[in-house]
Amino acid sequence: MPKLCTFPVRRRLMKRTSLCSASVFFLPAPAAISSQSSSLPILSLPFSARLPRRFCSIPNANLDDPNHLLSYVRKNCRAGGVLTSVGDALCCSGKMISANHLPSSWDFNLLLGAVVRMKHYSTAIGLINQLRSSGIEDNVALLTISLNCCCRLRQVDLGFSILGTILKLGLHIDVVISSTPIDGLFIQGKTDEAPRLLDDMVLNGPEPNETTYVIIAKGLCRAGNTRLAIELLRDWEERSFSIHSFTYGIIMDSLC
Repeated sequence: MPKLCTFPVRRRLMKRTSLCSASVFFLPAPAAISSQSSSLPILSLPFSARLPRRFCSIPNANLDDPNHLLSYVRKNCRAGGVLTSVGDALCCSGKMISANHLPSSWDFNLLLGAVVRMKHYSTAIGLINQLRSSGIEDNVALLTISLNCCCRLRQVDLGFSILGTILKLGLHIDVVISSTPIDGLFIQGKTDEAPRLLDDMVLNGPEPNETTYVIIAKGLCRAGNTRLAIELLRDWEERSFSIHSFTYGIIMDSLC
């Protein structure tokens, strides 16, 4: 039986309460998302997710040719690619959606990844809504991007609804997916709730890794709870896991 993470964070950040017997991933969906469809419907966010106007600045690219368009997206939308303008990304997405043969979701995921790396999270949500309206079906990559964007936009409740959709569709939830709402809770300022998700991961899986603990340590340090972050890392080491210097660097930066 896995060892429950009983480090002092949860005891000291909140009043002593027992964990719910059900996983936190089975929280009811907010009213903003309907549960009548097996596919996640359009996200109704309490802010504008309308797409900005498309100003394309891509030089010498024949984007009207579907083959050239997809070649450009596959080459330049990866991490480190040259596509760094959200206007260019929207220009590409518009041409992809209006093509006679809709490209694969993999190509759209590449484009969305580029938009997210630019930190245009609401634009990514608008694109995702547009893709669903165009017939692109949900997959784990698209839902993971949606989850990340909602958490970055301080809409963690919508993020939990997306987790519920992933479970409903029978898709695999890995440690990256389950760690994302922990980061979202810290971003939203709900510091006392984040350790509950860590406990849930220890009990129900997936097993947290160093990425999970880095997220929590960073969130605690941002909230001024550096001492608790240190205790968390000690708990991790007691479970025979190694901590990289980058993780301790987060602690050191908060102490300076």
